[in-house]
Amino acid sequence: MKQNILLEARYLIKLVLKEDPKNSEAKKLLSQLETKLKGHVDILLETGDRLYRDGEIEGAKAAWHAALTLDPSDKRAKEKIKRAQKVLDNLESLKKPE
Repeated sequence: MKQNILLEARYLIKLVLKEDPKNSEAKKLLSQLETKLKGHVDILLETGDRLYRDGEIEGAKAAWHAALTLDPSDKRAKEKIKRAQKVLDNLESLKKPE
């Protein structure tokens, strides 16, 4: 829930800056917000890493997807999701009878 509020705030601040690119208060707020979002991304990545180490691959993948929601350009999350999907695919292929 809090993450959705932060994303909405970022969207609204960017709208303000689109109308008034020199708005120093909006620039300051956006910078603070981006710092807060980065902290949330880092926490989600760490949570995913812990879940992955504990063998909870689906949970890890969900945490990394949540990180991508906050920062769609995060390469770390993208790579971790790819790795987790490979593991899940391999596990699924082992379950199939030959």
